Amino acid sequence: MMKTGCLFGVLVLVAAGTGFAEDGSIVAWGANGYGQCDVPSPNEDFVAVTTGENHNLGLKQDGSIVAWGNNTHGQCDVPEQNEGFVAVAGGGVHTLGLKFIDTGMENTSPTGVFQILSIAPNPFSMSSSIVFHSPGVSQVGLEVYDTAGRLVRTQDLGSSPAGQHSVSWDGRDASGAELSPGIYFIRLVSAEEEVSAKVVIMR
Repeated sequence: MMKTGCLFGVLVLVAAGTGFAEDGSIVAWGANGYGQCDVPSPNEDFVAVTTGENHNLGLKQDGSIVAWGNNTHGQCDVPEQNEGFVAVAGGGVHTLGLKFIDTGMENTSPTGVFQILSIAPNPFSMSSSIVFHSPGVSQVGLEVYDTAGRLVRTQDLGSSPAGQHSVSWDGRDASGAELSPGIYFIRLVSAEEEVSAKVVIMR
């Protein structure tokens, strides 16, 4: 269960361990003048939640967005083709959704730059491939963090020569258990620098 609190229209995500996100439901309480605590049915399969001024937003496993609360400016009217979203954010009286679009073009990297080129598929359910560029020979490690900042997985990638490399992550933690659906942060660390990117697990 994903617990949230509504206080004067502000939605607060409470991190409380993996057991609280297994069914992906939202619990909301507090000021409810615009119905911002009345989570629409079916209240399940949410992987992320955020808020605007007096409206709330939930991102579901299937990549759709659910919006409820104050709608005086149409901020809860999600456009058609409500699918493929990987992130959502709320402004005062507006809403933003981020989609992943595969251009079919290979990403290139300038030499001398340590960076993540792509993570695909993203969102994913079974595994995702992280493609990165290393500017020179270096020891590289993979770290995965949850939204509470907890380190849930590490992997030593060994020595990476200059060029493009790929590593897969199966969406599991250090013990081999499947992680709950939601947002995670991939961090690649070398001796000189580190880079990070967001990934979404959808079961």
